[in-house]
Amino acid sequence: MILDGAKLDHYEWTQTRTEVTCTILKENWPKDLWDFDARPLKSQNLDIKLTLTAISVGIKGKSQVLFAGDFPNRINTDDSTWTWDKETNTLEFTLQKDMTVHDSENPWWASFITSDEKIDVDLIEGSKYLDVSLLRKIKAQKEEKKKEEAAAKAAAEAAAAQGEEEKKAEE
Repeated sequence: MILDGAKLDHYEWTQTRTEVTCTILKENWPKDLWDFDARPLKSQNLDIKLTLTAISVGIKGKSQVLFAGDFPNRINTDDSTWTWDKETNTLEFTLQKDMTVHDSENPWWASFITSDEKIDVDLIEGSKYLDVSLLRKIKAQKEEKKKEEAAAKAAAEAAAAQGEEEKKAEE
């Protein structure tokens, strides 16, 4: 179970208090973006844009990107790096969080890209003090509570819609 990051369709990421690591494996690349069977990918083929607040990963000469988006907080671009391992066909980013703008008490990112699924950053700090089975239980309880809230909201909306229909029927 990854508590300090997530495994998504195109990549997986983890973090420490000061750094974020994002890994993109060969199998996560869409075949129409790059056909690894036809020819190997080289670092000079990559079109990577890394700014203080955003990232874009693609192939030079192609309009389609593997992924792009905004970071939840700023990074220090001078101390951040990326590497392409041609043996394993793995692209890895090591990004240094800009601690001058981060809350030093809570430096955790809820997502690598703001539009992606969020993680529960409260569990990261808790993982220092609790065992994994208890953390799984807490996470399951939070997910169950979200489901119950969604079901209650849907039931309320259905009841309101039924009430509207009954009013129209009476008229």
